[in-house]
Amino acid sequence: YANGQGVDKDEVKAVQLYKQAVDKGHVNAIFSLALCYASGCGVSKDGVKAVRLYQLSMDMGHVEAISNLAICYANGEGVSKDEMKAAQLFQKAMDKGHVGAINNLANCYYFGQGVDKDRMKAAQLYQETMEKGNSCATSNLGCCFQYGHGVEKNKEKAVKLYRKAIEMGDTVSKVRLGICYHRGEGVVKDETEALSLFLQAAEEGDAYALHNLGYYREYGRGGIQVDRKKAIEYYKKAADRGSRI
Repeated sequence: YANGQGVDKDEVKAVQLYKQAVDKGHVNAIFSLALCYASGCGVSKDGVKAVRLYQLSMDMGHVEAISNLAICYANGEGVSKDEMKAAQLFQKAMDKGHVGAINNLANCYYFGQGVDKDRMKAAQLYQETMEKGNSCATSNLGCCFQYGHGVEKNKEKAVKLYRKAIEMGDTVSKVRLGICYHRGEGVVKDETEALSLFLQAAEEGDAYALHNLGYYREYGRGGIQVDRKKAIEYYKKAADRGSRI
């Protein structure tokens, strides 16, 4: 019912069935119900209930629940923000083999959130996660090489990693590679190619891509005409999606 497999999709019905399974102590149902409360699928969004259910499923050995609970603490969703607690939980999930948690722990070290800032450690963790097939970590390692954070600066290496992440389906890397083309970093400057990448990422909902399209429209970059009205539309869309630029 949750995914519409074999039956008409019915998120409310799915929640009802999850609750029945929760009453019987089914750990995957507890985790799935937590996801419903976290996202508001089939039930009113309730971060506090989501956290409670993540905690319960974590206590029952559900590894992904550990990582999701860490994200709640990192963002202050359903619980008071606690970056140190988040980092500890990411470490716990990582120790149990959760690949995404390794990337998130790397982010903690990169930004100094809940742990002492250590970009060399962050780069090492991004490398480890990339080798496990994580596209976000591949892109983040690209950033490390682009700016020389925790590794020796190598913009050509950064471009290769962004391309690899894009092949793995990473949207953010399209923006990052677009910026490389915009600046001519690691590649020959090509605003037309930058524009193409920003357009692709914007179609996938990336806020910063929308902002960059606004800039290109405002100043007529990448071979397109100046269109201030269209630029404002892009900037507004970017702001609505969380861009703070």
